[in-house]
Amino acid sequence: AWANLENILLQTSVLGIVAVGQTFLIAAGQLDLSVGTFSAYCAVLAATQVVAGRSELLAIVVVLLVGAGAGLMWGVVVTALRIPPFILTLGGLSVFQSLALVRAKNSPVPVRDSFEWLRTGDVLGLRTPIFVLFVVLVVSALVMRYTRFGRQVYAVGSAEEASYLAGLPTKRTKILVYVISSTLVAIAGL
Repeated sequence: AWANLENILLQTSVLGIVAVGQTFLIAAGQLDLSVGTFSAYCAVLAATQVVAGRSELLAIVVVLLVGAGAGLMWGVVVTALRIPPFILTLGGLSVFQSLALVRAKNSPVPVRDSFEWLRTGDVLGLRTPIFVLFVVLVVSALVMRYTRFGRQVYAVGSAEEASYLAGLPTKRTKILVYVISSTLVAIAGL
């Protein structure tokens, strides 16, 4: 029974991590359609970093920084230029797909035994992806339920104009949910 449950959790862990990021966006009334191709780009970026001779730790840091940077870019463009998130991230979907193909030179990137600990490692008796999913779920639930930021996310998603008039930092909140989502997508890509 545990083997079946572990297999199900393992297969859904990556999608679950992405879904948590999407939850932040949806709660704030935002949208990101590029998460699938961005996750693929992050995976290719990590693999090409390792193939180029860089350490796994450096590759992870680079991917997480790229993830946060992409989220920052989406958030700033949506808030400052007022481009609808649907249009922006739909275009981003194609951009990240193209970047992944170009970076991988249109062929699979073999990483041999690199990142093996991320796939088959064991933390507190759980496989690493399952452990990461549980940590992301618990931390996100606590943030959304018990922090000022979590309440601001719900407020902005419910009534952005009323939140703005009440003095809430609506632009900053929207930017931060994009950063959180893209960083979680980068983690899923790893």
